[in-house]
Amino acid sequence: GKVQCSQEIQIQGLSENMRNELTFYDFQSKQFAVDMENQNIGRIAGVGLLDEKMIAWEFRNSETNFEGYETYSLQEDGSYLMRGEYVTSDQFRTQIEARIWPQSSEIPPSSDESQENEEI
Repeated sequence: GKVQCSQEIQIQGLSENMRNELTFYDFQSKQFAVDMENQNIGRIAGVGLLDEKMIAWEFRNSETNFEGYETYSLQEDGSYLMRGEYVTSDQFRTQIEARIWPQSSEIPPSSDESQENEEI
């Protein structure tokens, strides 16, 4: 089967959000395939890995000089620490750092200033 989802990213300094359409498929015991599509890069295929504490995927396309990755690591409180980085053909680098909490959890106050280039 396939799992389709959307990812909307707010970029500091830009008024419009970026929207990625992701399709996850070809699930094996510890790996899967993933496609990502957005208006800037078109469609690109990648590979992913998963286990009980982590979900991760990466994209590498030598034709378009696009590469990137995202990792989601399960934390003890049930949240996920997300890290990602993408580099485009013009060498524009996007770094993402975020935390995702279960829907029923309250978001704890942040004790330090964010150093994110992008926020989800």
